[in-house]
Amino acid sequence: MLFQVRPWRLVTALPWVLAVLVAGFFVTRLVGFLHIFGVLQPHSGIRITQGEIELAHNRGRDPSDRPVVPRITHQIFHAWKHPGNDTLPGHWAHARESCRLHNPDWEHKIWYTDNSREFLRDNYPWFLPTYDGYKFPIQRIDVLRYFLLRHYGGIYLDLDNGCAASLDPLTYYPAFTTDGGRGALSNNIMGGQSGHPYFHLLTENLAAWDWNWLLPYVIISYCSGQWYVTAMWERYHRLLQLTPGSAGGSVAGLESLGRGWRPLHHVLMDMRDGADPWVYFTQVRGGTWSNWDSDIFPWIGDHLPELAGAAALASGLVAWFCLWCVRRRRTRDRGKGYLPLAVEEHALASRRVQYLTSQDSSPCGDVQREQGKRLRGDRPCEAGGDGPKRKHRTGVDTKEDANQVLVGHRNPLQNLPRHNLELYQAVAKNFISGQSQRGLASVDFYD
Repeated sequence: MLFQVRPWRLVTALPWVLAVLVAGFFVTRLVGFLHIFGVLQPHSGIRITQGEIELAHNRGRDPSDRPVVPRITHQIFHAWKHPGNDTLPGHWAHARESCRLHNPDWEHKIWYTDNSREFLRDNYPWFLPTYDGYKFPIQRIDVLRYFLLRHYGGIYLDLDNGCAASLDPLTYYPAFTTDGGRGALSNNIMGGQSGHPYFHLLTENLAAWDWNWLLPYVIISYCSGQWYVTAMWERYHRLLQLTPGSAGGSVAGLESLGRGWRPLHHVLMDMRDGADPWVYFTQVRGGTWSNWDSDIFPWIGDHLPELAGAAALASGLVAWFCLWCVRRRRTRDRGKGYLPLAVEEHALASRRVQYLTSQDSSPCGDVQREQGKRLRGDRPCEAGGDGPKRKHRTGVDTKEDANQVLVGHRNPLQNLPRHNLELYQAVAKNFISGQSQRGLASVDFYD
């Protein structure tokens, strides 16, 4: 046969194959996770400042351009700390009123605990088990905005965001979210037309992403919040199939929603000094969903490249150390003449090996002498006697020679290399004749 599968080699290789598969899985997940924070490359879509939106609107638009976002604002107030009290805190009420003043011809909706659940029950009842099962109340506020935008369209604002100008210029962008300028995208302000594929992706994948990640900040961010929004943002752009020269394309898996979809805009809302000024929005005090780990992860986000490099270095050192340990053990075992562990275990388990009874009881008997004629190397026979004897650890020439020593219903070691087979034969002889006190752990084979 040109190719023989050697069982002991398969057993030896299996842990390495599993290690490679596990490492590949974690590397893939790590790369996908880093994409959320824009570490490996900038976020997909079109990054645009509020000043650029204002400038494009004031210059005048093409007559063919039409606003696609309905003039509706959505805000959500679930008083989980004081159930039944639907009165907005003063600073939030003031921020909400600023949107009314700057957008008097818009419809301004506010969603409380009761009418939020009624909306889902009437329009998306399949999602209620997931909605009711969320561990943190803020998660219900997160996901509700995605369903509202999918169903009604419009612009969603957190209650700690107000309006500094008319929102009409934003109605020309089919779907958008905001960008704090570092790390993941934001979901505090989002907008778009009803039925947009991006909102379908956001709502249809929530149940599958509802995992318990133990840490509150991770659960909120990755299952329903801004990390989740960013992951679906990147998925939308991966699935977007644009045709060269066309006005837009379709989204793979959502072809029923039609064509003409384009890359999305993320509107910059960087609060750091020196960043582009805000034109349309304001910020007041919020942070109602903060947990004990809420300050840890923003710090991690600010130092993510350094931490990723340190993690990669640590992983490399661990892999090097494991490889060094394996090589060191192999070198040590080879020097002691040990068999591969798989061969030893197989020999002990099968009990099929029987030694020919027609053999000399001495360590320098006839059988060993006949085998030794085909081997190389010199060493005095430790059993005594006249003249030099030879000690051997290498294989026989043919399978017929092997069968002179090993007999049984089936030879379980046919696929072993010849030198390993001979090594096993010598060990079996010593073990059966009682010449080796260490059983199958050592070889004493003389001619």
